[in-house]
Parts: sequence; C-alpha cells; structure tokens
Amino acid sequence: YKFMKGKKILSLALALSCCLGAVACGEKEVVPPEPPLSVYEQYAEKPVVYEKKKAEHEDSELSLWFDHSFAKTTQDVTESSGRDTYKMYMGKNEREDCQFFVSSKTDKTFSVEVSDFVSAENASSVPVLLFYQYYFTMPFGGEDNQSVPDALPPVQENATFTVANSSAGFLLQAETTAQTPAGEYTATLNIYNENNEQVKTATVFLHVWNFILSDETACRTAMWIEKARTGGHDYQTLYDFLLENRVNAYELPYALDDPRVDEYLDNPRVNSFNILGFKYNKESGKSEWQIRAAMKAGYDKLSQKSDWFKKGYFYMVDEPNNVSALGQIKEYGEWLEEEFPGYRHLSPFFANKWYDNAKTQDWIEYLRPYINIWVPKTIAYTTLAEYGSIPGAQCLYQPGQEGNMDRKFGSYPARIQKMVEQDGDEAWWYVTSQPTDPYITLNTTEPGVAHRMLFWQQKMNDVTGFLYWSTNYWEGDGWTNREGEWSPGVKTYGNGLLMYPGGKVGSERPVSSIRLEAVRDGIEDYQMFTMLEGFVGREKMKELIHRSTTHAAVWNKDGDKFAGERVILGNYLEALSGKA
Repeated sequence: YKFMKGKKILSLALALSCCLGAVACGEKEVVPPEPPLSVYEQYAEKPVVYEKKKAEHEDSELSLWFDHSFAKTTQDVTESSGRDTYKMYMGKNEREDCQFFVSSKTDKTFSVEVSDFVSAENASSVPVLLFYQYYFTMPFGGEDNQSVPDALPPVQENATFTVANSSAGFLLQAETTAQTPAGEYTATLNIYNENNEQVKTATVFLHVWNFILSDETACRTAMWIEKARTGGHDYQTLYDFLLENRVNAYELPYALDDPRVDEYLDNPRVNSFNILGFKYNKESGKSEWQIRAAMKAGYDKLSQKSDWFKKGYFYMVDEPNNVSALGQIKEYGEWLEEEFPGYRHLSPFFANKWYDNAKTQDWIEYLRPYINIWVPKTIAYTTLAEYGSIPGAQCLYQPGQEGNMDRKFGSYPARIQKMVEQDGDEAWWYVTSQPTDPYITLNTTEPGVAHRMLFWQQKMNDVTGFLYWSTNYWEGDGWTNREGEWSPGVKTYGNGLLMYPGGKVGSERPVSSIRLEAVRDGIEDYQMFTMLEGFVGREKMKELIHRSTTHAAVWNKDGDKFAGERVILGNYLEALSGKA
C-alpha cells in the first residue's frame, strides 16, 4: 500500500512536469485560447487584399494615392499616404466619398476618369461623380500661408490638371438608393497624360451595407441662406442643394400661402423650417398686427396636417444678450400662445446670467414659459466639474457665478434633460466662429475629422437639432477664404460659408465644400447611431461613441481611427439589421 501510494504521487508529479514542460515530455505545447473579440472589434474593417496596379504606360514620376473623405491635405504635400486603393462603406440611400491625390516633383499635365461601381455578383451599379479640390490660402496645421482645400467643383468633361512639385486633390462620390443591392462593388480609376495614354490606374472598392437610411432624418437642422447673397443662383436652387445634403435652410422656397409649398411640407427630408422667416419681428419694422396676423395664418396652414405642424418653429430673437432682448422673447411667446397654440420657439444663446439681483431666476428659468427649443452653444454641455478639469474648457454659466448657479439649478445637461422629459422641449445646439479649440466649429482651419465628429458628439449628448447661422456668407465673387475677426485679435476662416457660387467654375449648381460633405456625412452617421440605439439601447450606443469622443472638448483627432470606428458602426448595425 505504501509503495503504491508513493507511485501515485510520483505519477502525479511527472504529469505536472509534463504540463509545465510539454516539449520535454514529447507532448504538444498547450496554447491558451485567444480572448474573444469584443462586440466592437469583431466588426472592425478587414483590409482589402490589393496589389498595386501598373498602368499601360506607367509614369514613375507621378504618384497616385487615396485618403478619407474628410482629410485636408495641403497642396504642397507630395508624399503618398501609403494607400494605393480605398474601400468605401455606405448604407442604402446615402452619399459617401473618398479622396485621391495625384502628385509629381516635375511639371505634369493629366486628366482623370473613373467608372461607376459595379457588382461582380449581379448587374447592379452605383453611380460615381468626380470633383476636384480648390485651394485657399490661410494658416493651417501651425503654418502660415498654406494652400488648404475646401471648395469641390465638378470635374468637367475633357478637363486637364497640372501639378509641379505639388499635389492635386480629387473627391470621388458614390450615391446609393433605397433599392441598391447590398454587397461588394469595384470601380476603376485611370489617370491619362497629354497623349491620352494611361499612366496610372487603381481599383477602388465599395461595400454597401444591408440597411436603408430613411429620408426622414433624426438630426434636425436649421441653416441660413442669405437671400441678398445668392451668387447668381435663385433661392430655390440653393435650398434644394442643401436639402440633397440633408440640411434644412431656415426658410422654405415658397411662402406658406403658395400652393407650391405643399410639396416641400410633405417632403420627408424637410424636418424643420422657420415659419415666419428670419427676423420677421419688430426689429425689422413689422408691427404687432402684422406679426400676429402672420402667426395666425401660419397656424391655419400648418394645423391642416400634423406632419407639417411639427416641422415648423419660430425664430424671433437672435442671441439675446441683455434683459431687454429677453423681454422681447417673452412678448413674442405670449402672442404665440394666443395665435399659434402648440408653437415651437427657439432663440440661440451663448451665455446664461442671473435675471434678477435677488438671484432667484437666471435667463433660462425666465425663458422657460416661452422657449421650448433650447439652442445654446456647445459649451453648454460642459459641467462645472468638467470646467475645472478639462484644459481649455468653457462654461455657459455667468463667469464668477458658475458655482452658485450650478448649486441652484444644476448643470445645463441635467436641466435640459429634465425639460425634454417633463416639458416635451427639444435640445439643440449651435456653433459660429466659436467656441474655440478644443471645441469644434465648422471653420476651415480645423482638421477635417472635426466637422464629422461634431455630430457624434451631438448624438452622445442627446441633442436632436443643429443650427448654423449661414451657409452663403459670400463676398466678392464668393470664392474667398472668408477671413474674419469675429473676436478681437482672433482670426477665423470659412465662418458662415459652406458652399460656393457655381458660375465661376461653369456650374449651374452651387459648389460643395469638404466641410459641407463632412456635415452631411455626420448627419448620416447620426442617423446610423439612432438606428443602432433602437437595437441596443442608448447606453450601449453611447459606449461606441465614447471610443472616439467623451465630451464636446475631448475627442480623438486621428482620422484613421475615426474612419475605423465608423466601419465598426456600420458593420455592427448591418449585423443587427439582419437579425431583426
């Protein structure tokens, strides 16, 4: 018995040594299993297996490379991004872009051509449009006098381009419909020299996700088209152009008493409009009788259909900054209560102060009976604790009184959430040339990823509307960098300008910009997050956003990382949509 017991102990010891040193015992090494992929990493992009193509008359002095749609590459950059191809991802009923660049150290003249995307699985195709990048001089990336791309004129037939120790940037745009089959597509991009010889070629890839982005957009928008600066276009052309990009201008193309307006009121892409038009108020010379009559006429028209009614809002006072302006808002609110029951009323604001010396009310509390669409600058979503801990953070509350106001009313995010839940109010926000870095605006000098990230931040903060003061603040022929000093000593570029007049480049339509493309894409990303929220809930949806941004002043500027996160979003949504 003692012998057997010792033998068993010896056997166990040998077995243990074999586990610790499997090779010595002649057994295969035990490899621990790979940890399971997270819910996100399993939907990460799988790189395309691609071998760089050689053209029939390959020109080794030319370089051809690709980048993300939102990238801003200055004209002097001639070093390739390292991407010999690009794979685009998009849902059905969506527009999506990618960029490509042609550069040379020596003088080269060339033309570009691209086919539509075609599916190898069936006869389906996705149409493609080409645009070239127009450059403006401004500071960028810490350097002065940089040639920064923004305007995107269409590439005309037989157009040629020249580079000389520089690069020329282009944007390739695909557009799907609700009927576009999901799956894999490819397109062919060719570069030709002056003798029409193919000197560069590449295959571009596209994956169409198997879900549809509805025309009804969850992100409401309100942006001004100034009628005094139409740049040779009629107002309706400018309005329709923005609407194609999921942006709603303040004013509809027709008055509410014009039967032609019904088509727009019924359009699912129209989700907001200023019922009276911008600054239809006493400040512009209108009498109380005129304003009240217009309010009543608006009610008579829009109350005919609930879908019409919910799209309209009143915008009577812009950026109130004193007690007198607050009184005007109160007066208009009282008129609306009588003439337009159930009205929606907004007034963008950038500050919040005590209303009375006794400090019983602040501006927000004073306006609560009269305002129900709240539109502060994005700094409102900085709490008092974040104000003191995030470098460069700004606060909506009155300087020097932030602590007192926070103790009495709570943070703005908590207040607006309560107003939304208890009063049925709406939470919007806006930017102008400000707030400054690290917050995001639509200024040209910011990295391109910022303009798209802004809408991820909007969804993260449960903000349902975005207001921007102007899209066509043109001067001269409209083709300037729109330099301005909106704050003393601080110059900004591109503020209030998201599109350009088409006449200068031979286009009957307005010309888009890299920033407007990013805004549209951000709105479509917002829609995708809203769809994802329907599957996984608000907190799980925000968990994905938090991988890129956790606060309006805290966000990842890495464009590659952002592009990868968007692919995860789409792949994740596609997988869930297939299970529904």
